[in-house]
Amino acid sequence: MQEETHIHLGTVYFEMGEEHYVDALREENLALEMNPHSKFALFNKALTLKRLKQFIQSEQIFIELSLTDVKDREVHVHLADLYLLQGEFQKAEPYIRRVLELNPADATGLSLLGEMYEQAGKIEMAIETLHQLLKVEPGNIEIYADLANLYKKINNLAKAKECIAHIQRLSSLD
Repeated sequence: MQEETHIHLGTVYFEMGEEHYVDALREENLALEMNPHSKFALFNKALTLKRLKQFIQSEQIFIELSLTDVKDREVHVHLADLYLLQGEFQKAEPYIRRVLELNPADATGLSLLGEMYEQAGKIEMAIETLHQLLKVEPGNIEIYADLANLYKKINNLAKAKECIAHIQRLSSLD
């Protein structure tokens, strides 16, 4: 089989869900045996390892990829997410900042920044960031739900209720 075939099979197995991640990893490794520098195979392997909670190996690959292409948004997003999954918000921050340097209105970057601030206990900054995110995605109910929870954390029940009202209003539009 060709490298590309192994990459496609790995993607199919990955998308089939958790019980097939090991099969995806096998296919990604086969592709890498054929071409050790395949960016697609490396990226997919790092994603699979992340899902398997093999964070150290995933981190190593994502870092290698980030050094070869500093403008690769997806690599920076996944590195930031990997660190946030582990509660390492200090390590996540430079990668989140890089995503936002590439595009200040990047919804995923803003979402990760809000999550980072929340993990760091900087609730006011998390709220401010989610309000920036609402400018990018004004009809996103999940953002209002996150804001309601953050306002509740700082005992601002009036603002939490406003967010709930927005959720109800947006839900009635569907």
